[in-house]
Amino acid sequence: MNKDRRLANLFFAAFSILSLLLLLLPVSTPLRAVRALAAYTVLPALSWTDSASRYLSGVPENVSSLLNAEQENRRLRDQNKELELLRSRLNAALEANARLQESLRLSDEWKWDGVWAFVVEHNRERWYSTVILNKGESDGIALHSPALAVSKSSAAIAGKIIEVYPHTSKLLLVTDPMFSVTSSVDGFDALAEGQGKTLLRLNYLSPELKIEPGAELRTSVASPVFPPGIMVGTVLKVYQAQKLTPYVYADVSPAIPPGELKEVFVIAGKKAKK
Repeated sequence: MNKDRRLANLFFAAFSILSLLLLLLPVSTPLRAVRALAAYTVLPALSWTDSASRYLSGVPENVSSLLNAEQENRRLRDQNKELELLRSRLNAALEANARLQESLRLSDEWKWDGVWAFVVEHNRERWYSTVILNKGESDGIALHSPALAVSKSSAAIAGKIIEVYPHTSKLLLVTDPMFSVTSSVDGFDALAEGQGKTLLRLNYLSPELKIEPGAELRTSVASPVFPPGIMVGTVLKVYQAQKLTPYVYADVSPAIPPGELKEVFVIAGKKAKK
C-alpha cells in the first residue's frame, strides 16, 4: 500500500517537473504545438490575447489556426446562447402583453369595478394555498374581496382576499382546503371546497341529480361573496351515494389552475350605471 503510494507520488512529481520544463524552457516546433494543444485542453476558456500569446509562439500555422478557430467557435456558441435567452424573454414579454390586453378588454365589459393585480409570490410550502398580490389597501383592495381571472375569454373565480397590507395583499386560492363557494350545476346548488392540491370537491349533491363529467360549475345566486354565474370549474368524476355517505359528491377541475395564475381582478363593487 505504502509502496504504491510512493510510486504514485514519484510519478506525480516527475510529471509536474516535466510539465514545468515544457512550459518554461525553449522547445522545438513540434513540442511547441504539443504544448499549445495541452494548454488549450487544460484551459479551454483561455483567450488567445497578448497575455496568452506565448503559448502560440513558434507554433505551426495549422495548429495555431485550429486553436483560433476553436476559440472563435466557443465565442459564437456563447453568443448564440445569449441570443436564445433574449429571444425567449422577448417571446414571454409579448405573450404577457397580449394576455394583459385581452384581460383588460374583457374587464371593460364586466359589470364590476375593481383592481387588476399581479401575482408576485406563491406559497412555496403550500403551492395551491395562497399567493401574494402587488396591490393592497392603498390601491382599493379590501378584506374578503372576491378575485377573478380570465379563462377562455370569460371570467372565472380565482379566490378571495384574506389579508390586506398597504401595498400588497394575500389571496386564498380556490384549491385551498379553507376555501369554499356556493356553486350551481345543472340548476342545483352545492358547496365546492378546495382539496389542498389541484382539485375542488363538490359536496352534498342530491342522489337524484344526474350529474355527468364535463358539466360546468358556476357560482350560485346564494353565494354571499361571489357574483352569480361566474365559472368555477368542470366536473371530472362523480362519486355515487353509499350507505355511509348518503350524498353524491364530485371532483372538480378549477377553471384557473393555481399554477397558471399570473394576474387577478379584485372586485371592489358594481360599476355605476352610466
